[in-house]
Parts: sequence; structure tokens; C-alpha cells
Amino acid sequence: MVEVIAKGKTARDPNITATCGSCNARLCFRKSEARFEADQRDGDVYVIRCPVCRRDVWIAASVVDKR
Repeated sequence: MVEVIAKGKTARDPNITATCGSCNARLCFRKSEARFEADQRDGDVYVIRCPVCRRDVWIAASVVDKR
């Protein structure tokens, strides 16, 4: 039987902010909520759906991975 001696902490999934290019809504999301899209030509991106206008918001992977 496994016994917990001391509780550890899980890796933090920080909040990321972005602005929808269509309706200018300010959005806050976690990396785990975004869809990753690999693109060799333009660079990798994370994509989220704007809950206001329902359009895709593309955020450069370099911006998301910095946090």
C-alpha cells in the first residue's frame, strides 16, 4: 500500500491573456485549454475559441511558452 508522507505540488499552469482580433474581447486562459497547432512556415501557435464572437484566436507559441 502506498502511503503519503508529505504532499507535493503539481506544476503550475499559469493564466495567459490575449485579445480577440475580431471583437477586441480580453481573454484569460490556461495553456492546457488551448489547442496546439504546429506550423513550420509561420511558426507554432496555440488556438483558443473566443467565447464572445466564436472566432479562433491564434497566439504564438513563443509567447505562451515564455510563461
